[in-house]
Amino acid sequence: MTALEKIFQRASADPRSIVLAEGNDPRILEAAVSATAQGLPILLCWVTLMR
Repeated sequence: MTALEKIFQRASADPRSIVLAEGNDPRILEAAVSATAQGLPILLCWVTLMR
């Protein structure tokens, strides 16, 4: 079982919202798609760096 699968399993057992920062990262987007496919509520955030 991968780390992401463990997180999804724990989230399913105690349903709450999952916040995923850095939504512009392809890995985070993939995790969000996987989580929503399993019926988990996701809040996806985009981080903008100001210089």
